Amino acid sequence: MTASAQKITIEEEPFIPYVTVKETAAQLNVSGAFVTGEVKKLIGRGLLEKRADPEDRRKVRLTVTAMADDGIARLSHDLRSVNDAFFGVLSAHDFQALVAIIAGLAKSSGAAMEQLADWEAGIQPTTQSKNSPLFSSAPLLKSA
Repeated sequence: MTASAQKITIEEEPFIPYVTVKETAAQLNVSGAFVTGEVKKLIGRGLLEKRADPEDRRKVRLTVTAMADDGIARLSHDLRSVNDAFFGVLSAHDFQALVAIIAGLAKSSGAAMEQLADWEAGIQPTTQSKNSPLFSSAPLLKSA
């Protein structure tokens, strides 16, 4: 299973009866098309089920199978242990700061990707972030 497929499976918590492709894409900060591709793989492995939403036939409801629930339960202890080892050096305050930083980066990633696409297309940016310490007028490297 790919890392993305694992993340989609693990993100679907057992007490949530279903999620939609759109909700999953928003939660993971990826496109709906990407989620659809990963969902097909997970359905093929028997980890997700897909059903039409009876209230809105344009939507698809994704539910975790019993097999996926069992796998998540088996992995939970090991994942907690790995997370504790990885993040154990951080205080609760530092961990919360890291979470806030990552949330901010995820929120701004769409705009950053648009700017990169513009740059690749030869379009010059019209504005520059005044809040970024990386893009001040001071040079990053000094000549010798």
